[in-house]
Amino acid sequence: MSTVMSARPVGRSHRSPQPVTAPARPVLVRECDRDPGLFDLPDAAEIESHANPLAGSMPMATLESVAEENAVTTKFARRAKAAVAACGRCPFLQTCQREATERILSGQRPQSEVRAAVAFDSEGLPAPAVHDRPARQDIEQLTLDMELGLSGDVADEDIDWLPAGLEPIATYDALAVDMALDEVRVNATITQTHLDRKPDTDTSGRVVLSYSDELEVLRRGLATGQATNRLAQIIGVKWQRVAEVAHILGRTPGGQFVPSDWAAMRRSMSDLDSARTSAVREAAVREQTARDRIAVRRDHDFERVLDIADRRNLYLVSRPAPLSSRLVRTAAVLEHSSAVHEFTALSRVA
Repeated sequence: MSTVMSARPVGRSHRSPQPVTAPARPVLVRECDRDPGLFDLPDAAEIESHANPLAGSMPMATLESVAEENAVTTKFARRAKAAVAACGRCPFLQTCQREATERILSGQRPQSEVRAAVAFDSEGLPAPAVHDRPARQDIEQLTLDMELGLSGDVADEDIDWLPAGLEPIATYDALAVDMALDEVRVNATITQTHLDRKPDTDTSGRVVLSYSDELEVLRRGLATGQATNRLAQIIGVKWQRVAEVAHILGRTPGGQFVPSDWAAMRRSMSDLDSARTSAVREAAVREQTARDRIAVRRDHDFERVLDIADRRNLYLVSRPAPLSSRLVRTAAVLEHSSAVHEFTALSRVA
């Protein structure tokens, strides 16, 4: 009689194999939700720190004030760059860009925050200390352009999804301005200019208007036909001072007003600044439109290459950068304008 014996490992218990569970897929989280402290930015440098339109003299920046502003700007830029870098590696970057585009188009501009890898300043524009950092060759080119009287912005692909030529958001308090111009609730506000001249004034129960608020009170009051004496009473200065600022802003003050040399000089400087700002904004729009045409043409060319590859049973791995949400919206407009331009050119040739 033969006996069949099964081999069993010595010193091991006979157990059934345990099922192996696959590791759980990591949950994708936005960088701003994963590390919210990284996006808690310090205050940026105040725009009106050295400019008081009602000061009565040319504002001079001291070395101490310039050093203080540089320190605040450097601190803000350092923290904002870290947040922008985190946004750049976030898997939800394109989603955030679409959401930010919708928010901008609806009139809700981001301010003093990092959104979709863009650091917005208090005026709702990309912070120059974070995004306008030219290389050495760019600095040399900008220096040459300045000597030749040219102007232009350094193209940054990271912020090119934003529409060029955005108007800066006003930094005044609209509610405070309404209170100052209210003819019923008088003495509800007091200006910073008045406190600069009389710092011991009691401000209890009154809203303090900043320099930006004062300037908006003047702009809105002059546009709506408010009397110059009434505006002088609101701001707490003499009539002559309000008339000078009105002249600088391009308005014609009433009464026997003769502009001083200082007011005439500030008027010409204000006109030059406005013209230069408009020219730079228009140039940025033209340059971005040209880049948009190239991007749309590149995307269309790649679609044709994909069609040819599909017919020949080929597979392409790489492709150009995807079009931004802003460009997707304007692609049809660009195509239409380009077709009209080409048709007009052919008609002239014919």
